[in-house]
Amino acid sequence: MTGPALLLAHGSWHGPWGWERLEAALDRGHGGGAPHDRRPAELQRRPRRRGRPRLRHRLHQLRRPRAGGRVTVVAHAYGGAPTTNADFGPEVVHLACLGAIMPASGRTFLSYLPPGPLPPYVTFGEDGISRSVPGMVGEHCHADCTAADAAWAGARLVPQKAAVAGTPVGRAAWERIRSTCIVLTEDRAIHPPLQRVFTARATRTVEMASSHSSFLSRHAELAALLAGIVREAAAA
Repeated sequence: MTGPALLLAHGSWHGPWGWERLEAALDRGHGGGAPHDRRPAELQRRPRRRGRPRLRHRLHQLRRPRAGGRVTVVAHAYGGAPTTNADFGPEVVHLACLGAIMPASGRTFLSYLPPGPLPPYVTFGEDGISRSVPGMVGEHCHADCTAADAAWAGARLVPQKAAVAGTPVGRAAWERIRSTCIVLTEDRAIHPPLQRVFTARATRTVEMASSHSSFLSRHAELAALLAGIVREAAAA
């Protein structure tokens, strides 16, 4: 089967489970039909040396696109850093940055945060591990989710190595691959003014009235938006 595919790159502390509702919405045909293959990348447990997660080998887990098959990478929040740093092959034709950072080469995720203390929903331990703060992460990361969904997601968050947030990216994939910056206008974790810093780097920008975890709270709307982006990328 020829057709586009999605590679889904989650943000800090999350895992492939975060995309389940979005995938189900795509399967139900929101936005005019699902990409033929989708694959969440799990970034937490396989860090490269110096803390850089590897994304390119995830493409080999997709069914190999036949002639004309193209891949769109969807990166959420911190997932924009390893996506930016990834050495993608020609099969990747588009980057969709969902409330994500798009670092310049040589910059780190942390370097884009405002000066001063860390956000109240995150802590960096002396053991070199970054953790979400119970009681705070729901307010900031799952603000427009139902209480039940926020509790469900919060219970699944896992620690990650703090080094990944402070490791400079070695390349900027958005310099050579077309991209869409999706600004989440109600985001309380990566605030919209920070997201808009990256809009000048994207090929195009769209806005979505959602807080940080649109894949949970607005999954049908997000599925329609991504399906349109994938169709346009495949036709370009």
